[in-house]
This record gives sequence, C-alpha cells and structure tokens, in this order.
Amino acid sequence: WTINVATKAISEDVRLNRGLEKMFGSAEISRQEAAQMTLNAIKAPLVQYPNKGNSITVGGTVVDFTAREAEYVTTTLAKEQRISKAQLSNSKEYTVEFGEKYLPKLVLDNEQIDAFGRPSYTWSYDKKEIGTYINSDLLSGEYTEAVDGKTVYGDIGSTVMNDKNLKLTVFVDGEVSEAIDEDDIAKTNTKDLDKTGNGVLTQVFVDHEANKGTGLIVITSINTWLAQANSNYNTSRETLSLKVYENSDGVNKTVDAAEVPGIEDIEKDEYVLVNMSKKDTYNHATYEVVKVSPVEIMTDCTVTRFSKRNSSDNIPALFSSVTSNGTKYDASYQALYSEDVLDLYDNSLLTDTSYNIYLDPYGYAIGVDVVDAVNNYVFLT
Repeated sequence: WTINVATKAISEDVRLNRGLEKMFGSAEISRQEAAQMTLNAIKAPLVQYPNKGNSITVGGTVVDFTAREAEYVTTTLAKEQRISKAQLSNSKEYTVEFGEKYLPKLVLDNEQIDAFGRPSYTWSYDKKEIGTYINSDLLSGEYTEAVDGKTVYGDIGSTVMNDKNLKLTVFVDGEVSEAIDEDDIAKTNTKDLDKTGNGVLTQVFVDHEANKGTGLIVITSINTWLAQANSNYNTSRETLSLKVYENSDGVNKTVDAAEVPGIEDIEKDEYVLVNMSKKDTYNHATYEVVKVSPVEIMTDCTVTRFSKRNSSDNIPALFSSVTSNGTKYDASYQALYSEDVLDLYDNSLLTDTSYNIYLDPYGYAIGVDVVDAVNNYVFLT
C-alpha cells in the first residue's frame, strides 16, 4: 500500500480497504484481513488504460510511463451485472467488476433481507447458495440495551433524518412493527424506544439506494430467549425438540437441522439460547427458531437479592435484577423463568441454597435454577 496505485485502490469508488481502514500500509495482514481484501477485490470495478503513454526501451525491455488516467471497463449488458448494478453517471453504462469478468458463475444478490428484516446480501456460485449475510456497510447504529430516540437520531445524522423522502421500516423479530415511528427518532426524545431493552439487539440501517432510490431507514430488534432440550437430538429425523421460554411455562418448538445448523450434539435437558423470527411463519402468528447458540451458566451461586420489576415497566421480564456474590446482573428483556423460583426466594429467603444463573450473549440474566438439596426438589426456569 506504499506504492502509488494505493491512492486509487483505496479511493471511494474502489474501496479495496473497506473494513480495513485501521490497517497500516506496510504492515503484515492477518488471514481475516486478507480474506476481507479478497472480497473487496472481487467487488471492485475494473479499470483500463486506453493509452499507455510514452515508452522507452532499456536493454530490450519496453518501459511505459506517463500513462493517461485510468478509465472504467464498462458494458451496456444489464444481464452481465452479477456483482454490482453500478452505472457511470455520464454514460449510464455499467461498470464491470473483477468477479463479473473472472468469476462468471459467482452471483451477488444485494436486495435481500434476512430472517430479522435486516438488509442483507446473498452469495451463490453455479446456482448454489453460499450464504446470506447482513449488509454491515449500511449499519449506522447498534445497541444491546434500551436506547432513546435522541441517541438513534445522532447516530443516523441530521442530514439523513431531515430527508423527508426516506421511508422508515421497523421489524421486531422479523415482523413489521409500528413500535417506532419517525417522530420517535428526534434529538429531543430522551425516552427509550419501544421494543428495545437489555439483551435486545437493536440495529439501525440506512440505505440510500433502496425504495427506488428515495432511501430507506430500517430498524430491527432481535430478542434472545432461554430454551431447554426436551430430548436428545433425533438423528433419524434430524430435528431437535426444545421448550422455549417465551412465557414462564415454556412453548415446545421443533428445530430442523437443515434450517438451523449446529444442533446435532445437543442432549436432553441441556440449556441453550435461541433467536426466533415471525418473518416466514403463516400469517406471522407464531415464532420459528432460526438460531441456536450456547448459553453461559454460572453454577452453584449464592443469591442475595432478587429485584422484581416495576409493574409499570413495559417489558416481559419477570424481574429487574439478581445479585450473586456481590455482583448485580440486570435481567434480560425476555427473562421469563417460572415465577415459583422468584416466590421461593422472596418467601423463604433461602440464602444458603445454590442457584444456577443463565446469561444471555450480552451478560444479562435470562434464567435461574434453584436446587434445594435438603428437601430434594428442583425448580427449573
């Protein structure tokens, strides 16, 4: 990157360093950085020099110099646009990307949304899907706790917010929602936005090219729930039965390994975390598990305090925090374990009882087990 062509390589229209802005010019790069640079190169537009300029011959070798400014390689064939649909403003011809010329079976579909409503893109090769990934280039803000309208306004920026052509779309777990509207995203609004909270991944995307070029702001909120396996993974059916605590009693869900990878080693009674979506369910009536991940468990803890949530709080969690070994753990938004556990502590003050505390991906308490060895009974969240 210390050579002259680096200026063009990292220019705004080529961006070979996209996602690598902190990389030093002559420093070694990691495998991840090399992969990112390769991806950027595949998506980069090709250029050519129509006139090589002057040349001299030295020892039989021709050396070109003073070449003219590079020009984009272009085409008028829309069907050849498998990576990008970018056009030159002066001619409306399409730029030809590296991947379009040298990897003709590779296709990038930029106009996708994932199970949670996030702007995404899908790569495929030879008509076989490789994967779908969120478009992080459009990400303006990300939060894992309650966020107010003023903060979101600041992250999006006043210029974007003042553009009345931009449409706002809100998704909660893949379902279109009216939880947030344009008036909520204001520099004077210090109230927490609805459906945001502890353990809720809220992301804000700004896509200036969407909605037929008028632009789109997308806000998505993704909840996490605690779940317990009802049985071992079924190898013949390639499914897993889970009890998901979307309420304090739990709801049984069947998860298909073909749709949700990584469930094959889960055994009966094992606890996991799940993300669910209503995007592709009939009439958006029920949740479908779309991701299963491990849960962090703090075992054999002494609990010194449960704090019940305020009845006026507009959140589903059954408590506001739990304190163990001097550390306070605020409740995750979907902390929906059995109320019997909370009542057991409140009524009996069993400070000599061991507890298991389950944490969501962001460190919030999402479930609690209570085990009373003396009386030989177990309360499960």
